Amino acid sequence: MKKKYYYTLLMAVLAVVFFAELHAQETYSKVAINPVTQELMNELVDLGFTVDHPEWLPDGSITFYVNPSERAMLEQNNIAYRVEIEDYAQYYQQQKALDAPNLANMQRNSKVANGFDLGSMGGFYTWDEMIAKLDEMKQDYPNLITTRASIGTTIEGREIWMAKISDNPNVDEEEPVAYFDAIHHAREPLAMATTINFMFWLLENYGVDPQVTYLVNNRELYFVPIVNPDGYEYNRETDPDGGGLWRKNRNPNDGNCFGVDLNRNYAFGYATNNQCSSPDPCSGVYRGEEPFSEAESMAVRDFMALIEPKTAFSTHSTAGSYLMPYGFDTSPPAFEIYSEWASVFLSENDYPYGVTFQMLGYTSCGTTRDYMHSEGIYGWTPEIDGQGFWPPESTIFDLVGDAVGLAAHYGDEHPVVVGHDWGSLVAWQCAVFRPDLFRGVMGMSVPFMPRGPVGMLDMIEMMAGDGFHYIVHFQQPGVAEAELDADPRTALHQRMWSVSGDRPDTMVAADPSTQTRLLEGEGVPEELPGWLSEAELDHYVQAFTRSGFRGGINWYRNIGPNHLHTAPWNEAQVAIPAAFVGGLSDFVVNAGVPGQAGPGVALMEANCR
Repeated sequence: MKKKYYYTLLMAVLAVVFFAELHAQETYSKVAINPVTQELMNELVDLGFTVDHPEWLPDGSITFYVNPSERAMLEQNNIAYRVEIEDYAQYYQQQKALDAPNLANMQRNSKVANGFDLGSMGGFYTWDEMIAKLDEMKQDYPNLITTRASIGTTIEGREIWMAKISDNPNVDEEEPVAYFDAIHHAREPLAMATTINFMFWLLENYGVDPQVTYLVNNRELYFVPIVNPDGYEYNRETDPDGGGLWRKNRNPNDGNCFGVDLNRNYAFGYATNNQCSSPDPCSGVYRGEEPFSEAESMAVRDFMALIEPKTAFSTHSTAGSYLMPYGFDTSPPAFEIYSEWASVFLSENDYPYGVTFQMLGYTSCGTTRDYMHSEGIYGWTPEIDGQGFWPPESTIFDLVGDAVGLAAHYGDEHPVVVGHDWGSLVAWQCAVFRPDLFRGVMGMSVPFMPRGPVGMLDMIEMMAGDGFHYIVHFQQPGVAEAELDADPRTALHQRMWSVSGDRPDTMVAADPSTQTRLLEGEGVPEELPGWLSEAELDHYVQAFTRSGFRGGINWYRNIGPNHLHTAPWNEAQVAIPAAFVGGLSDFVVNAGVPGQAGPGVALMEANCR
């Protein structure tokens, strides 16, 4: 009897130890590698590294996160690296403490729903809190949303919850279906937060906002906020205050390495090669033993077959971009349709769009988005922007509001649109594209230029030749923003002088034939231009320190696609009341001859009727 007692006690102790080890916090480090070559990137991918969403530093390095075994693998393969953050969990807690004073100044803008608030896990909802939010929606809006229902059960026994929003949510009407999901990857809580906010925003604005009302009345909208509850809960167990970096699900894989990357486990394009997904169970992009080997991907597949959506959004974070099919190919299908959609998205945020390799610098296969397209569903992967996988709590409201532009409007049925500098081109295009919507337009600094047969980016590249041009420089993802983000005050100070009409003769521009970086040149005055105050510069510095420069630079990266998509408006004129303001010392206006209007102004006058 005593032996049996001790045996039982021993088994209990071992079970506790096993559970503790299973859920022990793993130390992740942030490392930087330089120089970065395509050969090195291929080697990293071949070794199974998850080089998703790399961050580019001013010196040209890329950074990504590694666990201890991956760090050892870098050393075993003689890949030089430096450590940027030794212990990410410790660093995250330090950043949370620094961000705490900012929480008092958080503001809820018009695109953040009243029902959306901060959760207990680094400002994000836990799995249980997400369930409570779905129940809250049902309680507050019983006629617009269904009771949550399970579309499948995970290997650890958790339900994958779904809810439907429509004017008759419990009736299957003959209406087009749209599908939304989030958190295929467990370390991307912003994707779920954006989805929950969008759901609340639709419910709260039904009957108030005409576009939302139309959408809910004429569509059946299905939402799965967390596809990967096991992986997400694992991050809560290891890092209850937020910051967990586990990515995959929690399939034990019959060995020591847990998890399958659910966004590599779909059938279309599955295992195209060992770079777009990995056969190694220890890799962060392990694709599983076969397509749809995982309960989560099977649940999504079967559910989409049941509801037959026309469009689908599988939301991720934090690249600030829209990914179109295919992840393993540089030639997207149905480009004209996808790009037209993306152009509409751009009116609400500045996310660029393209295939995975164009946007993120790597390939992916067996993805949700590609499978959707193969099934006749127009599938997007919105990558919500943010400062890392677990952005500061004080930024969450602004970030989730970015995605509400799918159905947002500004109240004024016929506004006047005003743009400055390159923003003038946007304003002029608004007037050309939608004379029915805008009652007037004003451009500042840049006059209206009708669309011609040659795109602006092509013209700039031809004029620049082998020399440096900032717009050509901007086309390289991660390079220019890293340079500017390194010191926003110096960057803004120099750029303000470089484009100023009263810049001194002592200020010498860099030689384009040898220039390699944006911030080159000599003789920048220490004082500010007369038209810029210290308070104004401080405002811009604070804004760009908070947001970074990537958003603005991304607009320039779409100059080429913009020309492609505007072919129907070739040589179109402005047909609504228009005004232009420009200074005769502005080289854009005077075309290099100070004191007089250049030919661009005359061209504008001839094409504004």
